[in-house]
Amino acid sequence: MKIVAIEEIPGRLFPKHYDLQGRPVFDANGTKVTMTRMEKTGRCDPHIHEKASQLFIVLKGEMMFQSPEGDTLVTAGHSVLIEPGEVHSNYNAGDAGTEYMTVTVAVP
Repeated sequence: MKIVAIEEIPGRLFPKHYDLQGRPVFDANGTKVTMTRMEKTGRCDPHIHEKASQLFIVLKGEMMFQSPEGDTLVTAGHSVLIEPGEVHSNYNAGDAGTEYMTVTVAVP
């Protein structure tokens, strides 16, 4: 067993993502888990992950996910699954910071 103090993990910035910082909690065997804090002005540009699925789990606040099919509001206690090759973007839709976990799983 390994205990991890998430707040002690250095935050990382991601290309085409703004006003948010992710802390990599786990990265092994094609699976990554990241804890992210998105500021009120946080957002990311539309993009795709050709060879990975991403599961976003909103823990605090709310996020608007945008895709060619339309906009979807995801609030605390809910999740959204992005399949490989799906164009998506998101932004903080609340009045304060939003916190979420992202589980990214590589597909062959």
